[in-house]
Amino acid sequence: MVDVTIPDRTVYGAATPSSILYNEAAGTLRWLGIAHADFIVTAYDDAAATDPVSSVRVPAVERDIETAANSTHNRVVTFNIGELGLSVGGSYLLRVQAVPSVDNPVLGATPATYWGAPGPVSGPIEITYTAPAFADVLPSAWYFDAVMYVYNNDIMPGIGADTFAPTDSLTRAMMVTILYRLAGEPSVSGLANPFTDVREGLWYTDAVIWALDEGVTNGVTATTFEPNRPVSRQELAAFIARDQEATDRVPAPILADFEWPDMESVAVWARGYVGTLTAQNLFRDVPGTNFEPQTNATRAVVAAVLYRWLTSIA
Repeated sequence: MVDVTIPDRTVYGAATPSSILYNEAAGTLRWLGIAHADFIVTAYDDAAATDPVSSVRVPAVERDIETAANSTHNRVVTFNIGELGLSVGGSYLLRVQAVPSVDNPVLGATPATYWGAPGPVSGPIEITYTAPAFADVLPSAWYFDAVMYVYNNDIMPGIGADTFAPTDSLTRAMMVTILYRLAGEPSVSGLANPFTDVREGLWYTDAVIWALDEGVTNGVTATTFEPNRPVSRQELAAFIARDQEATDRVPAPILADFEWPDMESVAVWARGYVGTLTAQNLFRDVPGTNFEPQTNATRAVVAAVLYRWLTSIA
């Protein structure tokens, strides 16, 4: 295998910066996100060259391999440097270009170009990449990295074999269950459950009891939690800010004196929480100029906030 390094100018699609392609190990490139039938591999003498030395089309093949991203959606393409007619011991810049086909359309880029500079040429180069874990989460989506993070770390599973449902609302029961999972699902034996709308033995019962005991929630009233109601963005902020305090996982504030244009529409009880998470820059990936406190927090928004929070304290 040859050594492979990834230049800073790695691009995805229309010259958009991306870390989708990265150095996995000597001789290996991993392409996270898109499945293809074939590659066109083109060799150049250097990064400034416009005329290729040679080019070859090689097919991708399926292989069961374990990757950090996903162990079930993988393709591998292997080609020998000899197929390109390159000199042993030479150094070249390779363009690895995905080719769409009728059976394997390119999702998110048509086609995409990636660059890798091999060192001394001595043998086959193997490129390993994974298809999306979820058919409804493309690499071009603003929430792609966040969804992959919460999925890979067993924080938020999909709702089906290949579906994440990023635009679906998340309920209050789901939200506290996620936080309970992050806490390691401690025992709630002996703790009281004052909520008449949270029956014993449900999938979220322990999570709600834990959240109440930790101060992550106060309930909607003293006796109701409303587990099946979609969680709003301001409630999302409250849940996470309180969890930070309860678990001592509080990121340092990095934004000073920023306030949402619609901050006045945030409920008085939630303004401190919204302000805290805003200062921590946890909503930076969410599109839009307003906070929209009453809007339901989608699964994508929740994933994005969790991703920024948890990676900031890692």
